[in-house]
Amino acid sequence: MLFSFSERPSFLTSVDAQGFALLPEPSLMPLLPRHVHSLTAAGGPVPLNSSTYDAFLSSNGNVAPELFKCICPLKVRGKLVGVIALGRRPGDALYEEDALDAFQMLSHYVALAIQNHTLSQTLTQRVSENVRLLASLHGFYDNALEAFAIAIDVKHVNIQGHSLRVGRYAQAIGEAIGMDAADVASLRSAAYLHDIGMVAIDKRLFGKPSQLDADESARCRTTRSLGIRSSARCSSPGGKFRRSFVGTTNALTGRDTPTACMVTKSRKRCVSWLWPKPSMP
Repeated sequence: MLFSFSERPSFLTSVDAQGFALLPEPSLMPLLPRHVHSLTAAGGPVPLNSSTYDAFLSSNGNVAPELFKCICPLKVRGKLVGVIALGRRPGDALYEEDALDAFQMLSHYVALAIQNHTLSQTLTQRVSENVRLLASLHGFYDNALEAFAIAIDVKHVNIQGHSLRVGRYAQAIGEAIGMDAADVASLRSAAYLHDIGMVAIDKRLFGKPSQLDADESARCRTTRSLGIRSSARCSSPGGKFRRSFVGTTNALTGRDTPTACMVTKSRKRCVSWLWPKPSMP
């Protein structure tokens, strides 16, 4: 049976087994510090008997150490990386000196293979942890943008929830036309902030029953550029969304109109039909 060694806590985990019946998968064997010291100090294969089991192996795991009659610690640069454990020979014959020498010669190559296996497993685990952390960071980023979108729309009861709806419509349209996930995320983020300029508009203008005067109209047009610049900052590194959102004030016509611009204008019109908001200049 081939074991890999892990520290903190110290235990042996089976990697492969041949010739043993009804073994748990994986087979685990916790080790005390004295066991680790004995295995590290061993100079080669060690035949086991009733007086040496407790010196090298623990009986607290899910596999009994009495199944093994010979072990060979696997070390790389003096550090324990695993163990090879052999069972009974036919007729309970002892392991001869020649067999132990061959066993020790083979153990060097197996130790390198076990070390590479352990490094690969550790790398896979670290990558998985980093992916989970990155996903949580993206989730925090999306939640922060949603909070901004909600704050933008508190100016007037008629526009509450508008920015969130625009962002979700933009995401749905982007996915429907086959944009990749990164571009859809950038599009959704920019859509959440498309009306951020409204935070600089006087609240009384949203409910004004009469037409806006020239000064009020000019002030509203100035805040529109803030929304365009904020949306552009959510663009991908390639800059195609930046060009698209700078052009959102243009008509939705023409062969050269960028895809993101078309999505922006489309979802604005769709949301406006379903949830009308106060007319703005």
